Amino acid sequence: VVIENQFEKSDDKHLGQLLSYAALTEAGVAIWISEEFSWDHIRTIRWINENSLDSFQLYGVEVLARQGSHPNRKVRFKVINPTFQWSSETKFLSCDQDYLDNGMYYKFWQSLIRERPVRNFTLKNQSLERRYHRFRSGFRNAKYVARFTPTSETISVSLEVAYLERVRIFYPLKSYQEDIEHKFGRDLKWEDSPYRNFHRIGIEEAGSIIDSTDETKSWMIDNLMRLKRTFTPYLTSVIHDRRI
Repeated sequence: VVIENQFEKSDDKHLGQLLSYAALTEAGVAIWISEEFSWDHIRTIRWINENSLDSFQLYGVEVLARQGSHPNRKVRFKVINPTFQWSSETKFLSCDQDYLDNGMYYKFWQSLIRERPVRNFTLKNQSLERRYHRFRSGFRNAKYVARFTPTSETISVSLEVAYLERVRIFYPLKSYQEDIEHKFGRDLKWEDSPYRNFHRIGIEEAGSIIDSTDETKSWMIDNLMRLKRTFTPYLTSVIHDRRI
Protein backbone atom coordinates (compact mmCIF):
# COMPACT_ATOMS: atom_id res chain seq x y z
CA VAL A 1 0.00 0.00 0.00
CA VAL A 2 1.27 3.49 -0.86
CA ILE A 3 -0.24 6.66 0.61
CA GLU A 4 0.12 10.25 -0.63
CA ASN A 5 -0.90 13.00 1.81
CA GLN A 6 -1.78 16.42 0.42
CA PHE A 7 -2.84 19.73 1.96
CA GLU A 8 -5.57 21.73 0.20
CA LYS A 9 -7.35 20.73 -3.01
CA SER A 10 -6.18 17.81 -5.16
CA ASP A 11 -3.69 18.62 -7.93
CA ASP A 12 -1.90 16.84 -10.76
CA LYS A 13 1.50 16.94 -9.05
CA HIS A 14 0.40 14.77 -6.13
CA LEU A 15 -1.46 12.37 -8.42
CA GLY A 16 1.72 11.90 -10.45
CA GLN A 17 3.80 11.35 -7.33
CA LEU A 18 1.38 8.74 -6.03
CA LEU A 19 1.35 6.78 -9.30
CA SER A 20 5.16 6.90 -9.44
CA TYR A 21 5.40 5.51 -5.90
CA ALA A 22 2.86 2.80 -6.78
CA ALA A 23 4.85 1.77 -9.87
CA LEU A 24 8.17 1.68 -8.00
CA THR A 25 6.76 -0.49 -5.21
CA GLU A 26 4.35 -2.52 -7.40
CA ALA A 27 1.60 -1.61 -4.95
CA GLY A 28 -1.81 -3.24 -5.01
CA VAL A 29 -3.48 -0.24 -3.34
CA ALA A 30 -2.77 3.49 -3.66
CA ILE A 31 -4.46 5.98 -1.30
CA TRP A 32 -4.57 9.69 -2.11
CA ILE A 33 -5.53 11.85 0.88
CA SER A 34 -6.60 15.45 0.27
CA GLU A 35 -8.81 18.10 1.82
CA GLU A 36 -10.96 18.24 -1.32
CA PHE A 37 -11.03 16.48 -4.71
CA SER A 38 -11.83 18.29 -7.94
CA TRP A 39 -14.33 16.71 -10.31
CA ASP A 40 -11.54 16.10 -12.85
CA HIS A 41 -9.56 14.09 -10.32
CA ILE A 42 -12.63 12.12 -9.27
CA ARG A 43 -13.11 11.18 -12.92
CA THR A 44 -9.42 10.28 -13.13
CA ILE A 45 -9.76 7.96 -10.13
CA ARG A 46 -12.73 6.30 -11.81
CA TRP A 47 -10.85 5.85 -15.08
CA ILE A 48 -7.74 4.38 -13.44
CA ASN A 49 -9.78 1.87 -11.43
CA GLU A 50 -11.80 0.89 -14.48
CA ASN A 51 -8.74 0.29 -16.67
CA SER A 52 -6.16 -1.00 -14.19
CA LEU A 53 -4.87 -4.58 -14.17
CA ASP A 54 -3.61 -6.99 -11.50
CA SER A 55 -6.19 -5.83 -8.94
CA PHE A 56 -4.66 -2.37 -8.54
CA GLN A 57 -7.03 0.07 -6.81
CA LEU A 58 -6.72 3.84 -6.34
CA TYR A 59 -8.65 5.40 -3.45
CA GLY A 60 -9.30 9.10 -2.99
CA VAL A 61 -9.91 10.06 0.63
CA GLU A 62 -11.07 13.46 1.91
CA VAL A 63 -10.26 14.52 5.47
CA LEU A 64 -13.19 16.25 7.19
CA ALA A 65 -13.43 18.04 10.54
CA ARG A 66 -16.39 17.31 12.83
CA GLN A 67 -17.58 20.17 14.98
CA GLY A 68 -18.89 19.60 18.48
CA SER A 69 -17.71 16.01 18.63
CA HIS A 70 -15.71 14.19 21.26
CA PRO A 71 -12.15 15.63 21.53
CA ASN A 72 -10.67 12.34 20.27
CA ARG A 73 -13.08 12.03 17.34
CA LYS A 74 -12.78 15.34 15.48
CA VAL A 75 -11.63 13.90 12.17
CA ARG A 76 -13.36 11.57 9.75
CA PHE A 77 -12.33 10.21 6.37
CA LYS A 78 -14.61 10.17 3.34
CA VAL A 79 -13.76 7.68 0.59
CA ILE A 80 -14.35 9.13 -2.88
CA ASN A 81 -16.73 7.13 -5.08
CA PRO A 82 -16.68 3.84 -3.11
CA THR A 83 -19.52 2.32 -5.17
CA PHE A 84 -17.48 2.49 -8.35
CA GLN A 85 -14.42 1.00 -6.68
CA TRP A 86 -16.44 -1.97 -5.50
CA SER A 87 -17.80 -2.61 -8.98
CA SER A 88 -14.29 -2.33 -10.39
CA GLU A 89 -12.99 -4.88 -7.88
CA THR A 90 -15.76 -7.36 -8.61
CA LYS A 91 -15.17 -6.89 -12.35
CA PHE A 92 -11.52 -7.83 -11.85
CA LEU A 93 -12.34 -10.85 -9.73
CA SER A 94 -14.83 -12.12 -12.29
CA CYS A 95 -11.97 -12.26 -14.83
CA ASP A 96 -10.11 -14.70 -12.59
CA GLN A 97 -12.68 -17.29 -11.55
CA ASP A 98 -10.35 -19.37 -9.40
CA TYR A 99 -9.19 -16.32 -7.39
CA LEU A 100 -11.57 -17.06 -4.55
CA ASP A 101 -12.24 -20.79 -5.06
CA ASN A 102 -12.45 -22.13 -1.50
CA GLY A 103 -9.28 -20.33 -0.45
CA MET A 104 -7.18 -22.49 -2.78
CA TYR A 105 -4.44 -19.89 -3.24
CA TYR A 106 -4.31 -19.24 0.50
CA LYS A 107 -3.95 -22.94 1.32
CA PHE A 108 -1.32 -23.48 -1.36
CA TRP A 109 0.93 -20.54 -0.41
CA GLN A 110 0.52 -21.24 3.29
CA SER A 111 1.77 -24.78 2.70
CA LEU A 112 4.60 -23.66 0.40
CA ILE A 113 6.11 -21.00 2.66
CA ARG A 114 6.25 -23.43 5.58
CA GLU A 115 8.86 -25.45 3.68
CA ARG A 116 12.36 -24.95 5.06
CA PRO A 117 14.18 -23.96 1.82
CA VAL A 118 11.97 -20.87 1.23
CA ARG A 119 10.76 -20.09 4.74
CA ASN A 120 13.45 -17.53 5.51
CA PHE A 121 13.31 -15.50 2.31
CA THR A 122 9.58 -15.12 1.75
CA LEU A 123 8.46 -11.48 1.92
CA LYS A 124 6.38 -10.83 5.02
CA ASN A 125 2.90 -9.33 5.30
CA GLN A 126 1.69 -10.17 1.80
CA SER A 127 -1.70 -11.58 0.92
CA LEU A 128 -1.93 -15.35 0.49
CA GLU A 129 -5.07 -15.02 -1.66
CA ARG A 130 -3.30 -13.76 -4.77
CA ARG A 131 -2.11 -15.70 -7.79
CA TYR A 132 1.53 -15.00 -6.92
CA HIS A 133 3.89 -14.95 -3.96
CA ARG A 134 7.08 -12.90 -3.65
CA PHE A 135 10.45 -13.80 -2.16
CA ARG A 136 13.46 -11.65 -1.26
CA SER A 137 16.47 -11.66 -3.56
CA GLY A 138 18.68 -9.76 -1.12
CA PHE A 139 18.86 -6.74 -3.45
CA ARG A 140 16.80 -3.61 -4.00
CA ASN A 141 14.20 -3.62 -6.79
CA ALA A 142 14.63 -7.32 -7.58
CA LYS A 143 12.60 -10.19 -6.17
CA TYR A 144 11.74 -13.79 -6.92
CA VAL A 145 8.11 -14.64 -7.68
CA ALA A 146 6.15 -17.88 -7.89
CA ARG A 147 2.99 -17.41 -9.92
CA PHE A 148 -0.16 -19.02 -11.29
CA THR A 149 -1.46 -17.52 -14.55
CA PRO A 150 -5.06 -18.71 -15.12
CA THR A 151 -5.42 -17.09 -18.56
CA SER A 152 -2.64 -19.24 -20.03
CA GLU A 153 -3.03 -22.12 -17.52
CA THR A 154 0.63 -22.01 -16.55
CA ILE A 155 2.72 -21.91 -13.39
CA SER A 156 6.02 -20.06 -13.27
CA VAL A 157 8.94 -18.93 -11.13
CA SER A 158 10.96 -15.87 -12.06
CA LEU A 159 13.28 -13.09 -11.04
CA GLU A 160 11.41 -9.81 -11.44
CA VAL A 161 13.29 -6.51 -11.82
CA ALA A 162 11.53 -3.15 -11.45
CA TYR A 163 11.01 -1.49 -14.84
CA LEU A 164 12.81 1.67 -13.76
CA GLU A 165 15.89 -0.47 -13.01
CA ARG A 166 16.06 -2.00 -16.48
CA VAL A 167 19.26 -0.15 -17.42
CA ARG A 168 21.02 -0.71 -14.10
CA ILE A 169 19.98 -4.33 -13.50
CA PHE A 170 17.99 -6.09 -16.25
CA TYR A 171 20.14 -5.26 -19.29
CA PRO A 172 23.45 -5.99 -17.51
CA LEU A 173 22.02 -9.36 -16.45
CA LYS A 174 20.91 -10.02 -20.03
CA SER A 175 24.49 -9.50 -21.21
CA TYR A 176 25.33 -12.66 -19.21
CA GLN A 177 22.36 -14.60 -20.62
CA GLU A 178 24.37 -17.46 -22.11
CA ASP A 179 26.38 -18.02 -18.93
CA ILE A 180 23.32 -17.69 -16.69
CA GLU A 181 21.30 -20.21 -18.68
CA HIS A 182 24.25 -22.62 -18.76
CA LYS A 183 24.55 -22.50 -14.98
CA PHE A 184 20.79 -22.75 -14.50
CA GLY A 185 20.67 -25.78 -16.77
CA ARG A 186 18.05 -24.69 -19.30
CA ASP A 187 16.86 -21.75 -21.38
CA LEU A 188 15.09 -18.96 -19.52
CA LYS A 189 12.33 -16.65 -20.69
CA TRP A 190 13.49 -13.00 -20.70
CA GLU A 191 10.48 -10.66 -20.77
CA ASP A 192 11.12 -6.94 -21.20
CA SER A 193 7.67 -5.66 -22.14
CA PRO A 194 7.36 -1.84 -21.76
CA TYR A 195 3.73 -2.32 -20.73
CA ARG A 196 4.59 -3.85 -17.35
CA ASN A 197 6.19 -2.24 -14.33
CA PHE A 198 8.76 -5.02 -14.09
CA HIS A 199 10.98 -7.20 -16.30
CA ARG A 200 10.79 -10.95 -15.76
CA ILE A 201 13.36 -13.73 -16.14
CA GLY A 202 12.19 -17.28 -15.46
CA ILE A 203 10.57 -20.51 -16.53
CA GLU A 204 7.02 -21.77 -16.79
CA GLU A 205 5.08 -24.93 -17.46
CA ALA A 206 1.46 -26.02 -17.73
CA GLY A 207 -0.52 -25.97 -14.49
CA SER A 208 -3.27 -24.30 -12.47
CA ILE A 209 -4.28 -23.82 -8.86
CA ILE A 210 -7.19 -26.20 -9.38
CA ASP A 211 -4.86 -29.04 -10.41
CA SER A 212 -2.03 -28.14 -8.04
CA THR A 213 -0.40 -30.99 -6.11
CA ASP A 214 2.62 -31.58 -3.91
CA GLU A 215 4.57 -31.92 -7.16
CA THR A 216 3.50 -28.37 -8.12
CA LYS A 217 4.79 -27.08 -4.79
CA SER A 218 8.07 -29.00 -5.12
CA TRP A 219 8.57 -27.71 -8.67
CA MET A 220 8.17 -24.12 -7.51
CA ILE A 221 10.47 -24.52 -4.50
CA ASP A 222 13.19 -26.35 -6.41
CA ASN A 223 13.26 -23.79 -9.21
CA LEU A 224 13.07 -20.81 -6.87
CA MET A 225 16.18 -22.10 -5.14
CA ARG A 226 17.89 -22.77 -8.49
CA LEU A 227 17.14 -19.21 -9.58
CA LYS A 228 18.50 -17.82 -6.33
CA ARG A 229 21.71 -19.86 -6.53
CA THR A 230 22.20 -18.92 -10.18
CA PHE A 231 21.44 -15.21 -10.03
CA THR A 232 22.94 -14.16 -6.70
CA PRO A 233 26.54 -13.92 -8.04
CA TYR A 234 25.38 -11.93 -11.09
CA LEU A 235 23.20 -9.59 -9.02
CA THR A 236 26.17 -9.03 -6.74
CA SER A 237 28.23 -8.10 -9.79
CA VAL A 238 25.76 -5.61 -11.33
CA ILE A 239 24.22 -4.07 -8.18
CA HIS A 240 26.39 -2.02 -5.85
CA ASP A 241 23.64 -0.87 -3.45
CA ARG A 242 23.29 -2.16 0.08
CA ARG A 243 21.79 -5.64 0.18
CA ILE A 244 18.46 -5.86 2.02
